[in-house]
Amino acid sequence: MLVGVVAWAVYVVWGKPYAERYGVITTTGLSIVMGSILYLPVGLLFSRLESFRALSTAGWGSLAYLVVLTSVVSYLIYYWALAREDASRVAIWSNTQPVLTAILAWALHGDPLSPAFAVGTVLVIAGVVMTERG
Repeated sequence: MLVGVVAWAVYVVWGKPYAERYGVITTTGLSIVMGSILYLPVGLLFSRLESFRALSTAGWGSLAYLVVLTSVVSYLIYYWALAREDASRVAIWSNTQPVLTAILAWALHGDPLSPAFAVGTVLVIAGVVMTERG
């Protein structure tokens, strides 16, 4: 987890000058293409490609949601904000992603929300608010 957080911090700090210099669409496109190039060899090696044949219409819709909204649209918004704000202020909002994902899973699929989730949600929101207020 620590390596992932450090990698994200480096990505955000290094990404800011590119978003400012080349614009949101170019930076997002390069980010997605480079990430895909790095991921695909490993992802395909360890994927069970036959599982795609078993996907329902809802499964394909979920996959489309992941590709379009959580990748393309969210990165466009992220780099738009990054080009206009300090990297530290923009990065803190990514901490809300697990909370929003869990709430969406509850709303769409009935996944349970535990008391630990409620405590975590309060802590995440409090952390974001405290960070944004300085």
